[in-house]
Amino acid sequence: MLTKILKNFEKLSSVPRCSFHEDKILDFFKNWAKENWFDYKIDKVWNIVIYVPWTKWRENEEPVILQWHMDMVCVKDKDSNHNFEIDGIKIIKNWNIITADKTTLWADNGIGLAMAMYLATNSNHPSLELLITKSEEVWLIWALNLDSSMLKWKKLINIDTEDLQEICVSSAGWVRIDISKNFKTKKSNYKKAYKIVLWWMKWGHSGVEIDKNRWNAIYSFFEFLDQNNVDLTYLQAGVADNAIPKELEAIVFSNEKLDDKLDLLVKNIKQNYDAPETFYKIEEINLNQEVIENLEKLVKAVLNTKVWVIKMSDKIENLVRTSNNLWILNIENWKLEMVCMPRSSSKEDLEEIKDEIKTNFSWFNINFSSEYPWWEENPNSDFIQDIKKTYDQVLQENNLDKSQIVAYHAGLECGALVKKLWEPACAVSVWPTIKGAHTTEESCNLISVEIVWKVLEEYLKN
Repeated sequence: MLTKILKNFEKLSSVPRCSFHEDKILDFFKNWAKENWFDYKIDKVWNIVIYVPWTKWRENEEPVILQWHMDMVCVKDKDSNHNFEIDGIKIIKNWNIITADKTTLWADNGIGLAMAMYLATNSNHPSLELLITKSEEVWLIWALNLDSSMLKWKKLINIDTEDLQEICVSSAGWVRIDISKNFKTKKSNYKKAYKIVLWWMKWGHSGVEIDKNRWNAIYSFFEFLDQNNVDLTYLQAGVADNAIPKELEAIVFSNEKLDDKLDLLVKNIKQNYDAPETFYKIEEINLNQEVIENLEKLVKAVLNTKVWVIKMSDKIENLVRTSNNLWILNIENWKLEMVCMPRSSSKEDLEEIKDEIKTNFSWFNINFSSEYPWWEENPNSDFIQDIKKTYDQVLQENNLDKSQIVAYHAGLECGALVKKLWEPACAVSVWPTIKGAHTTEESCNLISVEIVWKVLEEYLKN
C-alpha cells in the first residue's frame, strides 16, 4: 500500500503546480479521472470534483466528500537551480522520512492527493466526491468561490493539517493587509553604501509555528534601523504570505562601522530565539547617495505594529487566539510594498488590528482583502466521534496514544467549504506528520502516512 501511495506521489511531484499555475496538475487529475472512468466537474475558478462510484453493496450509504488542494508553496534555497515552472520535485527518502532537494516537498498537500488516488481505486467505500481546490496556499479564496452545486453531500473530511494523532475541529480566520507608498527621495548625508544580507533565521508556517520561539527577520532589521544612524535605499524581504520571513537583503548608507552593530543584532537573535544558524554578510558598494525620505516615520510605523502572538485563547489551552505576521516588506525604485496577515478566532480582534494599521500607516495606501471565515465544529457530534473511534483503534494497533481533538490557529479550507455548503454540513481535518511546511526543511513521516491511510480506509469501509 505505502509503496503505491509513494508511487502516486512521485507521479504528482513530477508535475509543476505553484499557486496560480495549476493548469498542468489540473490536467493530470482530469486524465487520471478519465483513465479510471470517473466523472468530474470543474468550476469557473478551476476547483475540480471527481466522482468515485460506490463499491459493491455500498450503493445505499451516504457519500463522503474527501478534500485536498492541488497547489504548493514554491520556496527554494538561494543556491538551488530548481525552476518551479518546469521542474518536478526531487524526493529524497531516508528510512521513513521523505524530504526534497533544497525546495519545499509538497507533502502539503501532495501526499494526501496520492492517498486519495489509492483510496479511490483500491479500497471498499461508499460513493466519494474528491474535491481538489485551487490555490489554497494563497488566501484560500478559490474555496470561497467554489461552485457548491458540484457537491451533493454534507460530510467532509479535509486532509490538510500537520500532526498525526490530532483531529482538528476548528481553525482561525484572517484578513490580508496590503500597504504601499511611493517615497520621495533625498541625498544622503552619509558617504558609504553597504549591502547587507541577513540569512537563516528560523522560519515556518505563520499559523502553525507563530507561537514558537522564533522571530521575524523584517521586524529585527527595523529594530536595527531604529538603533543606528543609517539611510535606506533598497530592501527585499519575505517569500510567502503564510511563511515567517527568515532572511532579507538591504542597501543602506552610513558613516559608522556597521559590522559591530550587525554582530550584536545576530548575537541577540541567537540568544533570544531558536535561530542558531543566523548570520549576515556586509560589503561596501559604489552607489549614488539617493535614499528614501521619512525613513524614521516608516520605522516607527512598523515597530508600533504588533506582530507575532498578540493574544492566547482563554478557552483552549496553548491555542493562539490572535496573531499578526509581517511577511513581506519590499522597497525598490522608491516604492514600498508591505503585506501583513493577521489571524484570529475573534472578529473583534481582527478589527482592532485593522484599526491599528490604519492609525500607524495613516500616510500610506492601505487595502484590506481576502477576508476568510473561521470554522468551529461540535467535537461531540456523531461524525467527529466516529472519526475519533476509528482513529484510536488504528493508533492502538500501532502502540500509539489516543488521538486528541484540537483547534488550529492556521486557516483551513473547512471554514469556506462549510460556509459554502448548506446548514447541516460538517467537517473534520486529519493528517500525517509533516514538519517544516512551506520551507525547504519540509519533511513527511511515512509511518504516519500509513496510519492516516488506514484510518480513512477503515472509516470509509464501515
